[in-house]
Amino acid sequence: MKGKISLITGFVVIALILGGCQTKTQNKANSSSSDTKVAKKSKTARPKPSDITSTLNRIKGKFAEDQQTRTNGGELTYSSFYWKNSAWHWELISEKRGVIADGKVNSISIGKAGNPDNLRMVSSSGENYSLKLSVTGEFYTIQTTYKDIKGSYVVGDTDGKWTDSAPAKLQASWRSGFEKTRTVMGDDDSTYPYIKVTFSIMPDSLTGVNVLYKSDKKSET
Repeated sequence: MKGKISLITGFVVIALILGGCQTKTQNKANSSSSDTKVAKKSKTARPKPSDITSTLNRIKGKFAEDQQTRTNGGELTYSSFYWKNSAWHWELISEKRGVIADGKVNSISIGKAGNPDNLRMVSSSGENYSLKLSVTGEFYTIQTTYKDIKGSYVVGDTDGKWTDSAPAKLQASWRSGFEKTRTVMGDDDSTYPYIKVTFSIMPDSLTGVNVLYKSDKKSET
């Protein structure tokens, strides 16, 4: 009888050990699956470093047209550069007409000596065209024969209510302290990890200047 009891007990011990191993394996598998799901959820697409990204990262977003270049009875339009599906895109829209023009950015030719950059575009309908882009301070101007578009847009003006002439009490200049380049520009820069931002409101203009610094916070670009 003792031998029989011992044998049964042995089987019970083995069963418990196997059961424990199976439970650990299942838990590990579930944990691995959970980690994979979390990793996939946290992954976000970012623009790839390139001449296009360097140019458009500074002006990405939906911004209103400057009052001085509005046409069609002062119609307010919005220009928007944005990153989607691993590529840069552009849209021109208005509240009255909806989407006026659009396009995917295929390439860019960087202008020299004050000349505008030239973006090679293809519209959602498959039409190829070029778009000239000039960035000056907090303004940028676009011009293209595609649908005869030309206008200047104010970076930061999201509702079209900014004016060209600021009241005297608002006219001033500000300069930030040291900020991390990736926080302001959206990209890491190992050579110049720090930045100071200068912004000025003058009677007839808005200007902004970014000054990059090396890790010692003394050497400027």
